[in-house]
Amino acid sequence: MKQLWAIQPRGRRWVGALLGWLLAWNAQAQPAPAQLRGTWAGTVTFYGTPAPVLVDFDALRRPGAGKATVALPSLGLHGIQVDRFATEGDSMTLVMSTLPGSYRARLTADTLGLAGYLLTAGQRLPLRLNPVAPARLAQLLPARAQMPKRPLPYRELPLTFAGGAVGVQLVGTISAPPSLRGPAVVFISGSGPHNRDGEEFGHKSFLVPADALTRQGFIVLRYDER
Repeated sequence: MKQLWAIQPRGRRWVGALLGWLLAWNAQAQPAPAQLRGTWAGTVTFYGTPAPVLVDFDALRRPGAGKATVALPSLGLHGIQVDRFATEGDSMTLVMSTLPGSYRARLTADTLGLAGYLLTAGQRLPLRLNPVAPARLAQLLPARAQMPKRPLPYRELPLTFAGGAVGVQLVGTISAPPSLRGPAVVFISGSGPHNRDGEEFGHKSFLVPADALTRQGFIVLRYDER
């Protein structure tokens, strides 16, 4: 068969270089695990009302899969569990059965954010997410009247104790009435690491009830889970 065209050696080098550049660019454009950690924030508009959306990406267990939680603080929705969290190329999908809804997005051209749509209640709502620093996160959360205010009418004592495994030390706080006597309560969190306050998107689900119980005479231990 007659050869219709051929790439000369010099042309092959150019093609090889171009393919190498494209592969490198594609690898950089993928939302690597390191990029999808911490809290990301954006704003979605429900029926004309803007509402902040927070996504807390946990450490990915393996490339292409992981776990995360979602919150819409102004709507009173916190800790919405993500049933499916997957990345493929420069795209990402979150599926939440309790909302219910899903978020499908792609890494932006500058690789600094995610741009996509939140699909819920029959609506397709534009939503861009960007990493948010802890100081900025506090501004996105509503004020919480139930947070304890100092001075406290009880004592708080630091505590370090053995965590069960060799060499593991756990650190926590005991809150107790001034007499240091009374029934005791230990707060134990679920799966995944949590701090002693059970903090998630600014809501401290352990600190608030610990404060209420201690005011009623209980001794309460809460600790950082590793």
